[in-house]
Amino acid sequence: MTSKIPSVLAVMAVFLGSFTLPSAARADAGQAVPHTSAKDQGGVGFCWSYSLSAMIESEAMKQGKAVELSEEYVGFYSMYDTLEKNLPEILKQAGDRPARTIGEWIRHNWIIGLLLSPREGAPNLAEPLEIIKKYGMLPQGAYTFKISKDDPRLEKRVRKFVKSHLSVKSDVIAYQKNLPKLFADFSEAFGQAAPLPTDTFTVEGRTYNATTYLRDYLNFNPDDYAEITVNRREQTQTLQAVQRALNDHSAVELGFTVMGENRKTAIASGHFEASSCPNSLCRTVAGGHAVLIINLETAAPGAKDPLQALIIKNSWGTIGLDENGQPTASASRRGYFTISPDYLDMPWASSLVKTTSRGVWSVLLNKKYL
Repeated sequence: MTSKIPSVLAVMAVFLGSFTLPSAARADAGQAVPHTSAKDQGGVGFCWSYSLSAMIESEAMKQGKAVELSEEYVGFYSMYDTLEKNLPEILKQAGDRPARTIGEWIRHNWIIGLLLSPREGAPNLAEPLEIIKKYGMLPQGAYTFKISKDDPRLEKRVRKFVKSHLSVKSDVIAYQKNLPKLFADFSEAFGQAAPLPTDTFTVEGRTYNATTYLRDYLNFNPDDYAEITVNRREQTQTLQAVQRALNDHSAVELGFTVMGENRKTAIASGHFEASSCPNSLCRTVAGGHAVLIINLETAAPGAKDPLQALIIKNSWGTIGLDENGQPTASASRRGYFTISPDYLDMPWASSLVKTTSRGVWSVLLNKKYL
């Protein structure tokens, strides 16, 4: 994974998430692929970790293994790894003394984006694979810490850490010479230190560490997966690949852009649809989002477009639809949304660069389905 300073767009892309479906006639969904129940990412943008973990959980279920993985473990090491690798760049931005004015503090704000938004948005679903290749994966029981909506937001804790510890050159140099101290102080800002990748734990009577658990117990090889970034010409071909994966009972990770005009509508209805934007042109970007495709919903016979919607497992808790993309009174079955292909492809206007472009989305799936 290469070190980089994020663009303004990347810094702003805080994962939000939602989905939509037109009101046309719908056919019943087919059999959803095996998957764990929907979760809640809380007050932090870890949807990319939740969707990746959900995909691995789904693959484990195909092997007859019921697992719940630690999304915060992957999120912790994603942020810490980015921080450690970028200490030389942080040093270049640091001053000779603590920041005393708002202007001095603003010039350090890019560090916040670097830590919090290195992989948020679509594409970039493949980058977290590099984190689990390096640091492995843990079951929830081995790292139970969760960032909930009731906690202080992670961004605020990290902002305080950056302002207190990474604004002065001498402090950054000291961290470069003492990485265990950096790990300890960042762990405090994060909320709780994650286990070291070499720490061991027991599952079904056998001892694993994070790397061997991913490789030997979950039988998950990150190198088997590829991210496909989609434009209009490739949409049909990519959706066919998604269909092949779902037919083989393999869930597919999806990354896309959430438009501000759609978000509230999607939360209320459980559907993401292009028609909620004025004149079918969205003008505000709420952020990027990553979810898990578990099923497809086809249109009624004779419809122009046979694919009506993607049914996705979200990470927003118990809002939305059930696993078949239908309304339900049961909170335990909610947490799913639908998203229509025209939403993924709809045009949107970028207020930052004053241009109009079409939605860019991506999928992460096993290479054998390409």
